[in-house]
Amino acid sequence: MKLMHLLLIILLLILGILVKQTWFDEESGRKKLDALQSSLEELQQQNQELLNQNNHIRQVINGIKYNYGAREELARKHLGLIKEDETFFHVIPADSDESNKK
Repeated sequence: MKLMHLLLIILLLILGILVKQTWFDEESGRKKLDALQSSLEELQQQNQELLNQNNHIRQVINGIKYNYGAREELARKHLGLIKEDETFFHVIPADSDESNKK
């Protein structure tokens, strides 16, 4: 009978240790699992944002690659290119200080 009581106490002690490790331990328990889950959700959100950015960049690249009008627009805007037989007028606004003095 004493052996059964001793075995029961040992089993309850082992069960208590396992429950403590599973639910309350900071490094391997439920808290750690919850922290990892929230970290995973955060990383998935960042990944989705990066995928959206990549898709937008791909669309821009394809637009430039296959659309002559888009290439022409970018060349005019960023490089200041002008077509042949085209007249370009550059208008410089008057300085507000000088116009007030006159």
